[in-house]
Amino acid sequence: MSLPTFLILGRPNVGKSTMFNALNGSRRSIVGDLPGVTRDLIFGLCSYGKHHYVLVDSGGIFFHETENSGLPFQGEIEKRVREALLIADKLLYVVDTRDGLTPYDEVIAHALMPYKDKVVLLANKTDHENLHINASDFYQLGFNGLYMVSASQKQGFDEVLDHCFETLPAIKQGFNNVASDAIPVSIVGKPNVGKSSILNALAGEDRVIVSEVPGTTRDATDHTITSHGQDYCFVDTAGFRRKSKITDDIDFYSTVRTLRSIANSDVTLLVLDATQGIGDMEQHIANLVEEEGNGIIIVVNKWDLVENKDGNTIDRYTEYVYRKLMFLEYAPIIFVSAVTKKRLNSLYDLIQTVQANRRQHVPHKELNDFMKRVSERTQQPLIRSGKGRVHYLRQDKSVSYPKFLAFVNKTEVFKTPFTRFIIKQIREAFGYIGCPIQIEYHDGRDSKGIKQPLQDLQKKVVRRSTVRSKK
Repeated sequence: MSLPTFLILGRPNVGKSTMFNALNGSRRSIVGDLPGVTRDLIFGLCSYGKHHYVLVDSGGIFFHETENSGLPFQGEIEKRVREALLIADKLLYVVDTRDGLTPYDEVIAHALMPYKDKVVLLANKTDHENLHINASDFYQLGFNGLYMVSASQKQGFDEVLDHCFETLPAIKQGFNNVASDAIPVSIVGKPNVGKSSILNALAGEDRVIVSEVPGTTRDATDHTITSHGQDYCFVDTAGFRRKSKITDDIDFYSTVRTLRSIANSDVTLLVLDATQGIGDMEQHIANLVEEEGNGIIIVVNKWDLVENKDGNTIDRYTEYVYRKLMFLEYAPIIFVSAVTKKRLNSLYDLIQTVQANRRQHVPHKELNDFMKRVSERTQQPLIRSGKGRVHYLRQDKSVSYPKFLAFVNKTEVFKTPFTRFIIKQIREAFGYIGCPIQIEYHDGRDSKGIKQPLQDLQKKVVRRSTVRSKK
């Protein structure tokens, strides 16, 4: 699928980051009362109904030389926003109804006129109807339509998103159109770790340009490879760069395409360079993959370049990887060389294993028997004390990754320690090799103490917990 990109922009402190967090379902972007708390472009993978899209939060802009000169980093912030204007499919221009129309709103609107057809004007902070009167002044900015929203209350976004997708071409609807018999696989990692070389070695031909210069691969392109009767749809992506290094429109586009490739795939190969250490960027990429619910395989490339190997080298490096990426201890590791093709053919079997685990569905009765055994034998404090009771467990069939619905007596007492515990028990009982597991807590009984039908309980979601757990 081809995911559209929606860029949130506007002057400082109009609620852009709050809007990003409301749509993205997270608090990845910084929210505060002071202008300039968001300096970098912040990316998120989002969904709306059957649509998927990339959401980008930006720092506050003025597009005014006098104002820019007195603020640190303002020039760099606005440079990044101007680059993003060229790439984004929709520009969500946010204004503040409480402040009313300001001269800076008009300056920004003038700068956006060349992109008028993709501007969606959002009057934020319309929590009360009397604020709608203030919002009418924004029609003067000259854009088609005005949408009243409240980011803090998460109101008004359905109409906005409906409009966005209705006015995008069919190819930009964000539907998953990968052939059902092909396993979609994304290849991600820092620039120059050998992603393209791995793909070429698997394909047996030079499908992607390979160079010692970081960033040679600028786009993410699908490549279908068949091995032993199974089709694999590989997506080779541009190297994921730190946001501080996204300094031109090509690198911005490459970053967006990497996010899209993660969203388009079921299994992700996280490629590491055996000759380099593991840092914050690898952890950041792994977080994004895990949040999306993809199966994960850690591929340590350039193993042929590691010197003085002995019988314990792989064990020591495996321990190092899991120490640096502790939350991925459920992910299998394979040591390969794209140059010598060592162990590359084993990747296919590993991908099939992770995909099979990701699609595994445990019957209701088997889950209930499992939960009964755990409750009877466990020394877990919450259960042994009687404060927490799990009435029953169900697997959510509406998603393609392992997600379990726990129907409990009091959702508020089930904290991270129990979630880690139950995920560990699920892994020991059912495997889920290479797959992140989500637990979602629901109230398990109604006010009369009678268990409710599952379809009714699913409407009363209280809290979802996705935690990182050891094997």
